[in-house]
Amino acid sequence: SRMAKDYIEYNLDMGYTLGLSVNSIDTFAKERQDVLEKLDLFYLLFNNANFGTVNLVDPTLYKGTAFGGLTWRVDSVQGNGINGYINTNFKPALLVPNQKYQLNDACRFTNVMSSSNIIDGIAESSSINKMQNLTVTNQLINQGGTLLSNQISLNSTGIKFIIRTDSTNVLGINKNNLTSATAESTELYSANQLILTCGGSYSFIRINLYGMGASLTFEETQLLRTSFNKLLKTNGLIQSA
Repeated sequence: SRMAKDYIEYNLDMGYTLGLSVNSIDTFAKERQDVLEKLDLFYLLFNNANFGTVNLVDPTLYKGTAFGGLTWRVDSVQGNGINGYINTNFKPALLVPNQKYQLNDACRFTNVMSSSNIIDGIAESSSINKMQNLTVTNQLINQGGTLLSNQISLNSTGIKFIIRTDSTNVLGINKNNLTSATAESTELYSANQLILTCGGSYSFIRINLYGMGASLTFEETQLLRTSFNKLLKTNGLIQSA
């Protein structure tokens, strides 16, 4: 696929060590082009900080910057609970041309490898956006701190999505379990999205993908989950999504 070709060539041109096989990346991008085209960024967080922070959707945009004592593994990256995090360099509030992530049409997602020793969030900081590896009402997406009407469970391991479908409705998807809630949208995050830190705290969590973009349907999340598990299997890794 053109997307995979650009991504692989960028990594090789920069001298980065690929964290996954070329064929598996190409197959994944072909299978899930429909979903990837709805996203602004998608990181495959494997092996090393260079490869792991290149944006598969468009490697010329939102190259992540890794800070602190992150541990990069063959199958994931893990926070150290002290100072490790990733800055996506994506600021949703800028609303650049063709940006998919919008106030009332947005999603963020990750795949959790280990849910032990969580300090605070799966991803980023601020009261406007927050994902936690818990069952709580304060899973936030463009909300300005307003709590959800119902608890959304993003606990345990596996793939997690928080999705805003309009100005009121929010979905939480934990592997193949769907929860609906309501919370009025208020604003887009006015700083860069951060991963593995939340509200000034840092996480010990292990994750191996992170994405942001327009809202996804439940069916699209499950297709992405299936294709990602296939990518993991092809590389001899545990199908964790």
